[in-house]
Amino acid sequence: MSLTAERQALHHKIACAEYQQPHDYWRLQSPHGPTSDIKDELERRGYSTGNIKDPAWLRESLIRSNMGQTSYVLCTNDELRGYIAARKIDSKALISPRRKGFRSELIELLDKADQNPQFHKFMDLPPEIRNRIYDMYYKAFEKPLHTPAQPPLVLASSQLRREALQLFYNTFTFVVTFELQSMRNYTQDTAKQLDLTIPHRLRAFFTSLMPANLAAIRTLQFRACDSRIPRGRGHYTIYHEFEIKLPQHEGGNIEADFGKAQARERTVLEQQVWPVLTEMSSRPGGIQFTVDDVWKLRRAMNWI
Repeated sequence: MSLTAERQALHHKIACAEYQQPHDYWRLQSPHGPTSDIKDELERRGYSTGNIKDPAWLRESLIRSNMGQTSYVLCTNDELRGYIAARKIDSKALISPRRKGFRSELIELLDKADQNPQFHKFMDLPPEIRNRIYDMYYKAFEKPLHTPAQPPLVLASSQLRREALQLFYNTFTFVVTFELQSMRNYTQDTAKQLDLTIPHRLRAFFTSLMPANLAAIRTLQFRACDSRIPRGRGHYTIYHEFEIKLPQHEGGNIEADFGKAQARERTVLEQQVWPVLTEMSSRPGGIQFTVDDVWKLRRAMNWI
């Protein structure tokens, strides 16, 4: 890998959080990587750092940048006071006709306001604007999700839940991981018969979903992994995986990507999976996932 490619990969790793837990995907994760690379990333984004080299401050600045917050490093004191006035931040204790406030106090006041943002008129925005905000919020999470909890956004109020919950399921790619317990027919010339089980968390995720929310899911990634490898080793062996995308609008077609499978396995997967997808396409009322579809696809994956 070239140095440029390594830098780009590192920038992507810094900028995009690795969501390790199903309840943490929406959290801003602490950046990792050398201090010099974090500083380079901030400069690439145009986030002013001045001559500051403190690692903790730079990591905090990267989090601020991810949140779209401003750097105050190169601002003049008058500009800082202008920000405070424009945002209507209560500054009576710092600023008066006889006192303008020290620079450190002004920045601290702005930082506190940044950490506790308030916008009381969100529901007064037009519905189409709110939908665009939901869409931008969800699209900030680039990684596929494994049996995730619902985002805190939809727990704020019943109206937010009605507006944003189905969009959550509609936007994300969800990973369905079945675990391999045993394998039969080991000859290379014939298909191997896998004994794939449904992990408890995966079963609970799908069976607890309301049918309307499950029907809103458009993209599922299916994986067959070897659960016999200890979790402590950090990964499972993936025997095969494929992705299914349902159409967003009526009249569209199902898309299935078997690109990661080897040639023979791909042929077998297509033969086993497409009958299930064809059945889904023939149902009245639009193409939607059901729990039975997920379990049927597991049975189709038992042969590779």
